[in-house]
Amino acid sequence: MKRGLIILILFLFPFCFLATGCKDSEDVEIYTTVYALDFITKSIVGDKVKVESIYPASVEIHEYEPSAKKLIAMSKAELIFYIGEGLEPFIEDGLSSTFKNTKCVKITSYSTIKLVNYAGSHSHIGSDSDNADETSFDPHVWLDPDSMEEMANIILSNILSIDKYKDYEQEFKTNANYLITKIQDLALLYHQTLDSSPKKLIIVDHDAYAYWTYRYNIERISLRGDNESSDPNSKDLIETINLAVNNKIKYILATKYESQESLIKSYIKQVNEKDPDLGCTALYLDNLETYVPEGEDYFSIMENNLDILKLALEIE
Repeated sequence: MKRGLIILILFLFPFCFLATGCKDSEDVEIYTTVYALDFITKSIVGDKVKVESIYPASVEIHEYEPSAKKLIAMSKAELIFYIGEGLEPFIEDGLSSTFKNTKCVKITSYSTIKLVNYAGSHSHIGSDSDNADETSFDPHVWLDPDSMEEMANIILSNILSIDKYKDYEQEFKTNANYLITKIQDLALLYHQTLDSSPKKLIIVDHDAYAYWTYRYNIERISLRGDNESSDPNSKDLIETINLAVNNKIKYILATKYESQESLIKSYIKQVNEKDPDLGCTALYLDNLETYVPEGEDYFSIMENNLDILKLALEIE
């Protein structure tokens, strides 16, 4: 139903254009979707280009439906950066209509981005490559610092492909190099912390962490069969509870703004009934899809995620 509404808006786009005159957000030159794309782009261009995320703060991105007014504003941009892998259907549905004259850059279409399926055991290079299959890939590629470096290079090259930004080439390259150095430091910190961890098993609610399995061999057990489900299979839940008790896993890793709180509370209650000494409780990761609190950024939140993993995996 929601997908149909987006398609209807895209069909009506030319008429909306005539009616409104496209005056809103006329200064925005680059639109982005998820926070990581917004962070990279703004870090590169600084105050030289107005950049704006498509998503309002704290929005549930899987349910977001842009208004006709927003689509019109986006169509006037020099660039739109998006992830792909079904995360932003309102962009992909409009590539041949609303955005046919707008440069839309799908990050996961580049061969330098290694996509990982939800099992975390299979990588696939470039979702638009000739070998693409029906595998469902985890779109949360920005939670992998190694991939963030490639994302920064992709964004920089596309910005510099626009003639009006060539006067800022040296400044943008300097900014990008500084950003990439920080990303490399973060990637090294993750590898140094997690590669040699003796424990490799975590239990999660909302599962956005397949890249951690691929990079650091962290095994994930999800309470839900998939992220769209509100309730797990009862047999699977019992098995997960027994696994947690038998392996002394005292934490359930939930995701801020994405978790099923009633399910988490029920899981914790049942684990602690089976083993009162375990003291099972929840820790909250941030998948960095949209909202970032004031004073925080990609690096501080990823470092906090690492601290939570250290707690969960009992890394000193």
